[in-house]
Amino acid sequence: MHLKRLTEFEELSLPVLSVRMSAFDITVLQYFTAYGLPVLSIVSFMLLIARNLSLIRSWILSRAISSFDASYESCLVDHKKSLFLPLHDIVSSDWKLRNKGCIRIVEIGFRTGENIKYYPKNSHLVVVDRNVYIHAYLNSNPGLTSKVNIERVILSSEDRLEAIPDSSVDAVVATFVLCSVTRINLILSEIKRILAPGGLYLYLEHCPDPRDTFLYKMQNFLTTTKLWPMIFDGCHLNRNALQEIKLAQFSDMNYQYVMIDSEHNKFSKLMRIHVIGTAVK
Repeated sequence: MHLKRLTEFEELSLPVLSVRMSAFDITVLQYFTAYGLPVLSIVSFMLLIARNLSLIRSWILSRAISSFDASYESCLVDHKKSLFLPLHDIVSSDWKLRNKGCIRIVEIGFRTGENIKYYPKNSHLVVVDRNVYIHAYLNSNPGLTSKVNIERVILSSEDRLEAIPDSSVDAVVATFVLCSVTRINLILSEIKRILAPGGLYLYLEHCPDPRDTFLYKMQNFLTTTKLWPMIFDGCHLNRNALQEIKLAQFSDMNYQYVMIDSEHNKFSKLMRIHVIGTAVK
């Protein structure tokens, strides 16, 4: 008798419960229809961005750097002509290249390839760059590399040159690189390692203003607060590149300070002092 009464209670309760569940389902369906698709779209878009954040950042930076380099390059033409002139007098340590009258150059931080036009014709070039779009950039600009032979492209941070053998390079070119690398002493050590005896390291770097100036305080503030490095791909306005190069103890150094001030690039006023020079292994 007790079992029968329990069954009757359940039978009476089920229809009520069924009605309540149906109302809840309808409410959920209405909310999902109204808001579900937009919410799912936003969540999916955010997940897509999170998974590809480094690629998106590289894409934005590559275009920002291209615009920056284009407006800045006109101020550097005469200085770069002078800097790269010694490349034309180098005799390669590689007998195969020497017989062809060619040399091997490693360019660290290829960026937009603005230095290629200063290289000796038919130079063998090893490109080192951390931009994941560097291959696509080179493929879409065949005219840019028509005067040189691209031996290989190494997608790597600038302080990782393990893929390049010891004493295998006639010249290393690095313009505006030391301001953004993580460990300057490591990259300079790697440059010395891959250079053949008597090989040439060519550099062009911006330097901070004297410490007692307002401009230096501004450079230091923008760097220590990480505002400038965040926008300009790790660049440090307060880093003294020449001091670090001297500590690397190359056998010979030749350098000079130059002032660069581009009317078309307002950011150039924050890095107006540059050091340009060569170092011999």
